[in-house]
Amino acid sequence: CRVALFDGTVEEVDQVRPLLELLDAGKDARVLIVAHDFKGDALNTLVSTNAAGKIKIVAASLRRDVNQRRDDLEDLALLTDAFVFSEVSGLLLEGITLEHCGSAQRIESDREDLVVVGGNGSREKTREKIEILHNQLLGLAPNDKKRQDIQMRLGRLTGNTAVLKVGAATSLEQDTLHKKADQALRAVRVAVEDGVVPGCGMAFIECRSALQSLDARGDQQLGVQAVSRALEAPFRRILSNAHIDAPGVILADLLNAGSRYVYDVLDKKIVLSDNAGLLDPVRVARVALEIASSGVALAISTDTMILHREPEVAQLP
Repeated sequence: CRVALFDGTVEEVDQVRPLLELLDAGKDARVLIVAHDFKGDALNTLVSTNAAGKIKIVAASLRRDVNQRRDDLEDLALLTDAFVFSEVSGLLLEGITLEHCGSAQRIESDREDLVVVGGNGSREKTREKIEILHNQLLGLAPNDKKRQDIQMRLGRLTGNTAVLKVGAATSLEQDTLHKKADQALRAVRVAVEDGVVPGCGMAFIECRSALQSLDARGDQQLGVQAVSRALEAPFRRILSNAHIDAPGVILADLLNAGSRYVYDVLDKKIVLSDNAGLLDPVRVARVALEIASSGVALAISTDTMILHREPEVAQLP
């Protein structure tokens, strides 16, 4: 499917006639035209041409404000390798050629949404833009209104479209798998927005280096040591759940291996987290730390006793 982009309103027949003539003479008679709006004779021409059946046309208008529309067109241009025509640049639709058109495998559209599947844009240029947007996001305050727009653009540029079908022998098993799939999708979304860190508890262990720079003495030093041990707890729990002994030895080998290495409990070996896909979303890891520290602060400040259901050491009255 061909893709044509125009930063303005399409309302004259002369704006769409050259493109329709090119499509009529070619083999691929499908086109997506994106502009700020479609009006008058141009809209009537597109409707009648599409109704005739020889050329399949999707005309999508952008409904956000002017600056956001230009961001939308820029993202579509990156994803489909299309040229953006505009009155400002002086390059108008009347001079369009097939080289100006982008392409995609499939276009899906309704009254509210436009989905472009399999765009043939440059991956290198897309990655460069993603990096620029990530840097812009890092420079914004958490409550800045621009964050939502940048996050939406990142989702468009980094996302792919797929259909996930979950089947099972019983309805109970299917419900369980559906919940796991939903959790995985949520994890992917936050990973795209905030990035990832090594999984298997190693991200928390690497945080211990920040504690070493603290000038703590007396009771404060005891607190630092407690936090340092607590940061090891997720790693040790993962190994314990997998019935793997000698966590201290494995941890020493991991620290010697270097940054971003983790222990794969299934294959029982040290692997690079990026290659093995053993990663945690940054937001999930950060929120876990925040919740844990909040619970500890509450326990310390309110004379709280924690009772275990099955304590390793009995506490006599």
